[in-house]
Amino acid sequence: MVDQGNKSTDIARWRPRAEEKIRENSFDFTVSSVLRSVEEAQKLIHELQVHQIELEMQNEELQRTQHELTVERASYFSLYDLAPVGYITVNCEGFILKTNLAAARILDRVREDLLNQSFYQTIYPEDQDIFYLCRKKVLKTSKLQACELRMVKKNGAPFWVSLACSTERFETDAPSYLIVLSDITDRRRLDEALKESEEKFRLLFEHSADAHVLFKNNDFIDCNQAAIALLGLRDKEQLLNSAWKKIKKC
Repeated sequence: MVDQGNKSTDIARWRPRAEEKIRENSFDFTVSSVLRSVEEAQKLIHELQVHQIELEMQNEELQRTQHELTVERASYFSLYDLAPVGYITVNCEGFILKTNLAAARILDRVREDLLNQSFYQTIYPEDQDIFYLCRKKVLKTSKLQACELRMVKKNGAPFWVSLACSTERFETDAPSYLIVLSDITDRRRLDEALKESEEKFRLLFEHSADAHVLFKNNDFIDCNQAAIALLGLRDKEQLLNSAWKKIKKC
């Protein structure tokens, strides 16, 4: 049998030691400490809510920016593909990296067939040096350069283009070249026709049996051989220097 009196005595003896142990372990169960803990928890919850709202606002801003970039990218590709002139990007080794629809149409080729192909293969053999020198000058000066040369269609037919070339750099140090093409075949034909017409006019003018003198705003421009013979002059310069002045006074 356990002596109940001794048990009560043991409890009374251990209680002060237990209370001292609690104090040593800083166990504070006062009402004020509980209130402070609740207040700090509320502050922490508030900070977390504010942080969550900030993250949501940032996410909305990122989504809006992404949408704007997507719209701008789509607009860029529309402008790039639907441009009236041809755009071709060529790497430093002369291979085609990118091209728009206009360039494929000018070259009478499918765009996918042009990619990774040598740009020189699209140039008329006798005019390849023109592009080589143009590209070399771009690399040397870093400025836009332009030239006119002949290119070839898919069937090998030559045609004239106006070519502008500039350099650009991407992630690597190796430059690539942006080329702008415009088909000027019709203009060249008109120029050739005009030149031929001018040559025919010059032949008719020079060999005409009638005397012809050309002037503009009372200034002598030209005369033919018949006019020189009629006026008894030595050459056109004599008419320009003296004789025409005498004739105008008459």
